Parts: sequence; structure tokens; C-alpha cells
Amino acid sequence: MSLYLAPDISSTSSPLSSLFDEISIYINYIGSKKFSREFNQDKKEIIMSTLTRLKAKFGHNTVVPVEAEKYQARTLTSAIQNTLDRLEESIEIISQVKDLRRTRKAECKSPMCHKYRGNLVFKLGYGKYNHTISEDLNEIYLTSPAEAVACMQDAKKMIIEGALDQYMNSHLEVLRARTQAARDALEAAKENANSGEPVKRETSIFPIADKKAA
Repeated sequence: MSLYLAPDISSTSSPLSSLFDEISIYINYIGSKKFSREFNQDKKEIIMSTLTRLKAKFGHNTVVPVEAEKYQARTLTSAIQNTLDRLEESIEIISQVKDLRRTRKAECKSPMCHKYRGNLVFKLGYGKYNHTISEDLNEIYLTSPAEAVACMQDAKKMIIEGALDQYMNSHLEVLRARTQAARDALEAAKENANSGEPVKRETSIFPIADKKAA
């Protein structure tokens, strides 16, 4: 009695073998996608749990109301102190300049002194933008860092002794007047906008075609 041996399908190149190969590849593909999806889901859960712990430990879920800082008018004493601080910063920066001709403008820039056409220009002003306090204290042109430092040192001494208090006080009054005028103009604009009065144009407007015809 003879035995029948079934052919090895995987070792042949029959269509059935190709089908089995495709099914195997598809099964592996589905498995890899499932693993990737599960891995991404686990990763997302880890990230979310980390964020949840951070939110529980720090911060708030909604915006926390913060009280606005009340405006405080600048006093003469605070204005003088601000001017002195900016002047001392300028002295420190210009003191480090050794050769004015070879030093770049950026390295000579300070709150009250800067380089311009080979000179150092000193202006004793007020505030962040160094506004002119008085025309008598306008720009002074100096030819060397040593001269500029000496000039600023004298200005510092004058400020400490109170020689510029009158100039500063007058400048603060001008600033207060401007602020009040701006507030009044804003209130007037709000009242006019809410009054319901019709807005009238100063002149008539004609289409371009009518102008060409005329």
C-alpha cells in the first residue's frame, strides 16, 4: 500500500501559494496598524494624564481677574530721581568709550547721550524718550568722551542741588495739562457718539463719471 504525500504549498509558486502569502502580509499589516493605534492611544493617555496633573498642581481653568494698577501722577521728587538714574546710566556708558572715532554709534548710545557725526550729543531730558524739558537745556555737542562725562557730571551736580527743579516742575505741569486735555477730548467724543445727532458731510461727493462729464 503506497502513501500519498501532499505537496508543500508554501514552497511552490502556485496561485494558491501566492494567495496565502498575500493573506499573511495582510494579517501582519492589520496587526501592525492595531499595535500602532494602541501605542498612540497609550501615548496620548500618558500626555493627557501629565497635563491633568500639571493643571491640578499649577494654574487655573479660567482667567483670574486681575485688578488694574491705579495711575499715579508723577511727582517732582520721582521725576528728579528718574532723571538722575538715566543720567548716571549715560555717564557709565560714555565712560567706557576710549576712542570716539573708532567706536560705533550703537556702543555710544545711552539714555541722554549719543554719537552723531563724530561728536557726542548730550541732552538733559525727561522720560523714556528723553523729552525736552526746556529749550535752555537742549542738545550740547561735545568732541570727546572725557568732555561729555565732565558735562554730565556737572549736570548731575546741578540736579542734586535743585537748580533744575523749576524746569522740571514746569515740564510736569505741561504733561498734566496734556493728559487732562486728552481725557476731556475722549469724554467729549464718547458723548457725541452716544448723543444720536446726525453726522453731516462738509462737502458733496460726486461719482468720477459725473466729474468727467462736467
